[in-house]
Amino acid sequence: MRNLVLFIFFIISSFNFLLAQDNSLTIKTINERELKIYKGNSNVNIFFEFCDSSNLKSCNTNVIKFDLRGIVNILDNKEKFGKINIQENGTLVYRENGTISIISIAGIESDIIETKILRDSVREVFF
Repeated sequence: MRNLVLFIFFIISSFNFLLAQDNSLTIKTINERELKIYKGNSNVNIFFEFCDSSNLKSCNTNVIKFDLRGIVNILDNKEKFGKINIQENGTLVYRENGTISIISIAGIESDIIETKILRDSVREVFF
């Protein structure tokens, strides 16, 4: 009987833990394609899953990991333009029209996203 109670407690605890791990969000790019944002298990990384912007006919999925350096750059409210290289993360490309794209270390660029939407989404997933 004791083992059964412990087993049930373990199952319920595991189930609650798994439900709490859903730190993800999906947003739409200006090309109406999905960009998914996931929080890593270490709680200091965010993963971006997106389609390669160079191929609009099909989606070649790519994943970029940003650590705290990249997250801080995305959450920064200062107005900035141009490419910002984030060491060991990738590059953020800010445009004057209020949009942004993410480029992996391998040079694969995401579709363009509104900066405010990306910033709010990263804030929601990370915090």
